[in-house]
Amino acid sequence: MTSPELPLLDIGSALELLAAAVEERGEYLAYPLAVGRAHECLYSRRAGPRCLVGHALSLAQVGANDLDALGDLGVRELYRHGKLPIRLTIGALVVLDAAQRTQDRGYTGADALEYASNVAVRFLDLVPDSLFEVCGLPAASDRDSSHSA
Repeated sequence: MTSPELPLLDIGSALELLAAAVEERGEYLAYPLAVGRAHECLYSRRAGPRCLVGHALSLAQVGANDLDALGDLGVRELYRHGKLPIRLTIGALVVLDAAQRTQDRGYTGADALEYASNVAVRFLDLVPDSLFEVCGLPAASDRDSSHSA
């Protein structure tokens, strides 16, 4: 199980890290697809972060040895089994998983970031307005009306 001493990554931080990783790697870089066999996503190789999520996690200060230990399992599976070297909110998991699935289908980093951002918006739409009010933030209906005025 993931230790509570590990840093916590939320949905906003996950998007920021993905954006930084895309900027560093180049928006048109696509993860190489395996031909004729199941695709394996490796977070890291000896030379450092390899996939988009691996690069984002490295920017969150996850070490090379921890990335190597992740092997080729998807971020959802690692989360489910408590094998991630960082704690994730459900929102961060949703965003990283969306980016990973897009990348694993051969799309560019920019495409993966755009899809993950769209998934984040849909995910946040599921959060009830009353939760924003408890946190002292304007409800979605109030935010929407302030933009149209």
